[in-house]
This record gives sequence, structure tokens and C-alpha cells, in this order.
Amino acid sequence: MRWALSRDGGRTFDEPLLVDDGSPIGRSDVAFLDDGSVLILWMAELGESAELRVRRYSFLGKGKGKAKADAPLVVTAIDPSRASGFPRLASFGNRALVTWTLIDGPHVGTALLTLSQQ
Repeated sequence: MRWALSRDGGRTFDEPLLVDDGSPIGRSDVAFLDDGSVLILWMAELGESAELRVRRYSFLGKGKGKAKADAPLVVTAIDPSRASGFPRLASFGNRALVTWTLIDGPHVGTALLTLSQQ
């Protein structure tokens, strides 16, 4: 799975950057953090199971393609079926809230991530 940033309202884009380091299922979401970095959420397939992961990208300058990727962080194990829905991501300050559907009933899982300042 790849992503690219536009700095001019979608007229042009930076070079696409690789997000996942395995087999992505997709179901991704993106949040911009107060320090200007980007947090990307996705589901990664692990055979019969899956994980919900996030990765932070920090920008090293105003030029195109100058982003530093942090190591992916595993948020939780998650059911890979469609019943697990589409996880969501929201940011505020140096924190991010991740939500996902638990398939053992009408329940929602949540995780609050506190991110270091870049």
C-alpha cells in the first residue's frame, strides 16, 4: 500500500511512499498531527489473522519526497473478515484515537496513542 502527499491542493503529488511492510488488507485512514506529521492506519494480513497498525511520517523539508517513516506500531490484533468493518483514526495534540469493530457483538474497540513530539 502506498500514499502520496499533495502540497498544492491536489494539482501535484510527492512521490508515493510505501506504508506497509507485509500484506495489507487495506481499510486505511489518515490523520494529520499538530506537528505537521501524518499518521496512517491500516489492516495487515497475517495468514488467518490480522493486525491493526499505524505508521507516522514526518516531513524533513518543503521539497517533494522528503519524509521520514517511523517503524510501524501494532495497535491490536483484529479479525480480518469484513465483519470487523473499517477502523477509524482521529488526532488531537500529540494523541491519536483508534476505533474498530469487535465482531463478538455490537462492540467497539478503542486505543488511545500518545505520540512523542517530532
